[in-house]
Amino acid sequence: MSKLNHLPTAATRLLGNCIQGRAATVIGATASAITSTVAVVSVIDGITRAVAAFTNQALTALAPADLASSLANWLQPWGKAGFYVQPANTTVYYVVVVNAAGAIRVVQGTWNGQILTDPSGYTVTGVGDVPDIPDGVVPLAILKVASGGSTFTPGTTALTGLVTIFETSVLPSVAKP
Repeated sequence: MSKLNHLPTAATRLLGNCIQGRAATVIGATASAITSTVAVVSVIDGITRAVAAFTNQALTALAPADLASSLANWLQPWGKAGFYVQPANTTVYYVVVVNAAGAIRVVQGTWNGQILTDPSGYTVTGVGDVPDIPDGVVPLAILKVASGGSTFTPGTTALTGLVTIFETSVLPSVAKP
């Protein structure tokens, strides 16, 4: 087999889409941002790229412009572009990803019970699991944000006391680590 798309299952294709190493992601000195103290290697569609350590990276929503043109209509798992303000007393998982250009972005999940309506009017209920990520990015870390008694605005509200960080190289098989 000479190409990843020749592999028969998505599970085996994960070998060519992952992070190699541990980025040591922590809350940044700017408490609403994250810092990675170690460089890692990303493997996206079999191509390896260096990902430099970063300091005080603001939580920035993954957008279609960060992806291949074939994903021009991609939306966050909650059905819209950008972030929503996480309500008080909810838990939401955020996946920190890196794309082929080395941009660090975030995919925001849903909270359990969140009502979601797609553009066609179809309504579903959020379950609060780790969100899926689109092709063309790989996960660097998972942030579990338990908002407590206040709302949480990604990129603005301090993460201190609200976040648990899980290092990852691929998305876990469990819905809630």
